[in-house]
Amino acid sequence: MERLVRSTFLSQNAGEIAGEFAHSGVAALTQVDERSEPYHAIVIDISMSGMSDLALLDAIAERQPETPIVVLAAPAELPRVRAAMNRGAFEFLLEPLDLRDLELTLAKALRHYQTVRRAGLVARATNRPELAALGLLVAGVAHDLRNPLGFMTNFTALARELVEELGQQVEAQCQAPLATSLNAQVASVALTLGKVTAHGEWALELVGSLVASGGGGGSGTLDFSESIERHVDLFESSVRAVRADHVPAVVIHKQLDPSIGVVALDPRHVLSVVINLLQNAMDAVRERARSDEDFQPEIHVETRALDGAVELSVSDNGPGIPLALRERIFQPFFTTKHPGEGTGLGLHIVATTARESGGSVVVEDNPPSGVRFRVRFPR
Repeated sequence: MERLVRSTFLSQNAGEIAGEFAHSGVAALTQVDERSEPYHAIVIDISMSGMSDLALLDAIAERQPETPIVVLAAPAELPRVRAAMNRGAFEFLLEPLDLRDLELTLAKALRHYQTVRRAGLVARATNRPELAALGLLVAGVAHDLRNPLGFMTNFTALARELVEELGQQVEAQCQAPLATSLNAQVASVALTLGKVTAHGEWALELVGSLVASGGGGGSGTLDFSESIERHVDLFESSVRAVRADHVPAVVIHKQLDPSIGVVALDPRHVLSVVINLLQNAMDAVRERARSDEDFQPEIHVETRALDGAVELSVSDNGPGIPLALRERIFQPFFTTKHPGEGTGLGLHIVATTARESGGSVVVEDNPPSGVRFRVRFPR
């Protein structure tokens, strides 16, 4: 098996994955003890000689608690696998080893390691272990949401295709004016399903950003203004769908510079910043609308190119933020909203995401009322 992993798996993933091998439990522990940094993942053959599999599992977990441990076993050894999972093993693989299964399991283990590692850094840096626990919880929930969101998006897209086929059959088999009336209804349903699909894909991107957040900054490219316009349009359509009767419609103005073009930024980071700033602005104007019957809520979204950077600006005409609170609004869990209306994490996520992308965020007055947030990203 070692020959197969070395000759095929590691050679195909050279530069991305490096592996070390040990042929006994004692040798494995020696290698663990000699490491200055923890392994990102460890795979244990449940039949490894030298010590019992559970004893080796416990010993490695004690030495490197952040490292996910994967156990490898034959199908007949599933009871021992169950015992290992109950003792804290991260995942298991069955023999004969499937290299694709190995690749997927190691990728999942690496994401887990990065999330746990970052949570530990947060806890040590802030002396607030509840933040670390929250990060693990969010990453776990986000991971579990990906599959049902994916199924929802795929089935909705399929439903839209079926509805469009139905429209073609109506056109071919029905006479006017019945065909015209039915086709109008079919087109309306198809449009709605298209919006559901788009929102599902949007949610998948957000969930992906949460799962990947344990790994620090990401990479990618996007058309800056075009991407922001797409996110704003989706946000606006979702707001219209759930607008309360007593709240006036919010007008979102866009002034987006198309000449900015493509920039090297993680699309998930940009999505996270846009949505959190829009939601913050929406909450602000709705707060003012509660006490001002003649108030017309407005949000402005702008992009512009700067020297060596690009900037996203989101402003509102809400009640504003007092100067005394502006140093605290980016702190986690700080909120001025009514109980049950906010978590105090939105602006913290904006500031953290901007910083991890090499950028910055500032807040300033937006005369005659409200505030403006400016987020700058390096080009």
